[in-house]
Amino acid sequence: MAAVHVLAYYLFTKIEDPRVEVARHMEFIKECDIRCRVYISEEGINGQMSASEASSLAYQEWLKKRSSF
Repeated sequence: MAAVHVLAYYLFTKIEDPRVEVARHMEFIKECDIRCRVYISEEGINGQMSASEASSLAYQEWLKKRSSF
C-alpha cells in the first residue's frame, strides 16, 4: 500500500482576495492525488488534507513559494 500523508495546518495572514486564492488552490489540487478541505478567508488559511507522498510534497513546496504563506 502506498504511503499517505495527512496534513493539518493553519496560518493567520492577510489575504487580499480569498476568492482568487480559492481558485488558485482548486487549479493546483485538481491535478494532484489529494483529498482535502481548505478554508480560505481574509484572515488566513485552515486546511486538512490527505494525499499521496508526491502530491503532499508538491503542495507543500507550492504553498511555501507563495508570498502570502
